[in-house]
Amino acid sequence: MNKKIPILIAIVLIGIAILYVVFSGKDTTSSTTANTSSDTVSVSKTPKTVTIKGHKIPSGDIIINQGDTVEWTNLDSFAGQTYDAHTVTSGIIDTTGAQGTAGVVPRSGSGVADGLYTESLALNDSFSYTFTEAGEYPFYITEHPTISGQGTIVVIAQ
Repeated sequence: MNKKIPILIAIVLIGIAILYVVFSGKDTTSSTTANTSSDTVSVSKTPKTVTIKGHKIPSGDIIINQGDTVEWTNLDSFAGQTYDAHTVTSGIIDTTGAQGTAGVVPRSGSGVADGLYTESLALNDSFSYTFTEAGEYPFYITEHPTISGQGTIVVIAQ
């Protein structure tokens, strides 16, 4: 028997297993997976992790169950910058900058906090929040001195 056939079969089986995990809706890792901005980010382990890296957050909604915890982790290095943290805040970004706290950089928008939470995260810091009520909870990330990303936590009633 040709030695290449068992290797090919093993590769095909691994590929099928990966496709099953990806398309079954059950994420076996604790990190989020980002797609296009119209997609949904689905996470399943507690706490759900939103990683801030490359001055970005995953696009799309993060779907969780009522009572689940979301953890934001800052993996951005600010070496040589005059600022040294990202701030995670519940609320929305006003791209016009007409309301809320404006970013220092022109046309960076402004954050309009809703008062649920706000936490400054230095490199490798994490912040967790447990969502006890069903609903949609927008949040934004400020990269001092600019507004750098917005997301939504969608909490499903249990």
